Amino acid sequence: TQGCSGLWVVLVDTVCSCTRDSIFLPFVRLTNSGTDTTVCAGATATLGAPPLANATYSWLTASPYLSSTASPNPAYRYTGTFSNSFVFVENLVLQTTRLQGCTSLDTIRVETRKVEATLAPTDVLCWGEANGSIAATVQGAAVPVHYVWSTGPGPVDSLLNLPAGTYALTV
Repeated sequence: TQGCSGLWVVLVDTVCSCTRDSIFLPFVRLTNSGTDTTVCAGATATLGAPPLANATYSWLTASPYLSSTASPNPAYRYTGTFSNSFVFVENLVLQTTRLQGCTSLDTIRVETRKVEATLAPTDVLCWGEANGSIAATVQGAAVPVHYVWSTGPGPVDSLLNLPAGTYALTV
């Protein structure tokens, strides 16, 4: 407790005026490891917050997907495989140690999602008609899924009454 500011809580017995128990509660500014986050597979997220002066950092969960285990705000990029799932979740713990020896811990949950979209087009029957369609099946996306077709945004997973042409979907 030397060098750390805090509060002593002391329990005193009023009958004999003796100290029964005491505990020191340090005032430690908790380091923010960041808000829980969702990352698309292949993308990079920066974790943490601006560093505190005169502090050292250690990510206690030594994830191979962190760019540094000694940085308060490392880059995180999942490069593993997705086996039988479209989601990989890791809970990471950041320990901050102040120059005076006080420590604090904070946890962040990082969820990496692999999103796959399959398109099933139906061709236009005759030249010049608008009776084609495209249906999308999406796996791995966070709910609700947002569909943005090249024809404009829409909450639908399919387009109907289309003329012949090229169409794109962003999920």
